[in-house]
Amino acid sequence: MKAILSRLFNHEELTREEAKNLLLNITKGRYNDSQIAALLTVFQMRGIKVEELIGFREALLTTRVPIDFSAYKPIDIVGTGGDGKNTFNISTCACFIVAGAGYHVAKHGNYGATSISGASNVMEQHGVKFTNDPSILTRSMEECGMVYMHAQLFNPAMKSVGPVRKASGRYAKPYKCGLSSIFSGHWSILACPLTNCWVWQTFPKCAFTPTYFKSSVSVLP
Repeated sequence: MKAILSRLFNHEELTREEAKNLLLNITKGRYNDSQIAALLTVFQMRGIKVEELIGFREALLTTRVPIDFSAYKPIDIVGTGGDGKNTFNISTCACFIVAGAGYHVAKHGNYGATSISGASNVMEQHGVKFTNDPSILTRSMEECGMVYMHAQLFNPAMKSVGPVRKASGRYAKPYKCGLSSIFSGHWSILACPLTNCWVWQTFPKCAFTPTYFKSSVSVLP
């Protein structure tokens, strides 16, 4: 990690494979919270490059918990969070509207870090019990037209960086020094539009800056 941080501090870029291995090592618990915080902070300061974003995405897809919803052709309507405005959960609300209109939705989300509440906070307060049990999720899709997939149950890396995201979001505005570039407050520019491969079509509804929206679209298959 020391060598990687030194390179990043010098404004060097990681290759796709280096970025992938870096996130895989985070998932395996090989770095402490201070090292992860330093890593995410440097990305926040200098921005994340497309090749790095692709590498992180590949790592998340490698470690994700697979669920097959292909029969329903669900969609996910997502925002990245991280705008620092503490708005209500727009993309979460939109998912209920879309499901109510008759479309199947597989909503992916996490607890808020840079905002008052993330999608998981909202769903939990309304009585949703988080699970990655395929039978329970399938029943929800059949009866409600929608499932909610709590990030940390489906992507181990999200659980690994959770404490760092929370600590950063609590004390800092995301556009100043919060860790919103990779693991933002709502879910993330990686994990929402780019790694929810349980869906037939993903709508990257918004991002906290035009630059990151452009990057996310560049990475989508």
